[in-house]
Amino acid sequence: MTAKEEAQYKKQAKAYLQQKCRSFSEQMGLRHGEVKINSAKTRWGSCNRKGDINFTYRLLLAPEELIDYVVVHELAHLKEMNHSAGFWSIVEQTMPDYKDRRKKLREFEHQVELIIRPN
Repeated sequence: MTAKEEAQYKKQAKAYLQQKCRSFSEQMGLRHGEVKINSAKTRWGSCNRKGDINFTYRLLLAPEELIDYVVVHELAHLKEMNHSAGFWSIVEQTMPDYKDRRKKLREFEHQVELIIRPN
């Protein structure tokens, strides 16, 4: 992929994921900071204490149900900056089937790994 193509993917990802964050943050009663897009290969998203949320542009390769899970997961970190029972309760309030989506995301990760990092 060329740098120009990657920049285009990042631009598309930012617009799409900003809209997803806006929608889910309203539903969850949260306020987030800036949505940033990076080229991470080993994580789908992250959240910092300022409320900024980072996503890899590669998230756009995932089915929408998995994108939604990653967005809700990162937004839940605005309330709980850990993976405690309280954190998972926040995720579950918005996404009762999160365990299934989480499992599907792990399966999807392995498929993407084979494409991005061939042996």
